[in-house]
Amino acid sequence: QWLEEVKALWKSLGSDAVDVETFTQRVADVRIQAYFRRLGLEVESENAAGLFALLDFNGSGKVEIDEFATGIQMLHGTAKNIDMARLHHCVKALQRQISD
Repeated sequence: QWLEEVKALWKSLGSDAVDVETFTQRVADVRIQAYFRRLGLEVESENAAGLFALLDFNGSGKVEIDEFATGIQMLHGTAKNIDMARLHHCVKALQRQISD
């Protein structure tokens, strides 16, 4: 059932791959925020860009369904999981900077 809810949320975002602008626009909709709440995440317009950055694992500027589902699964639950995901994202960003 959880996976079905994630798929329904993804469909409500609108396309195969979502960029940060589209993501933040969609998250402004209270119905989308309600979907996230049902999945155990508090997402609002103010933190949408930060969440997008956490979900964009490959740094492409777009989030696809596999990244979305993986990210939501990682973030599902307590704030501790969200903190760990943010830390993971920061480490990946640092690794990219070092290798460049």
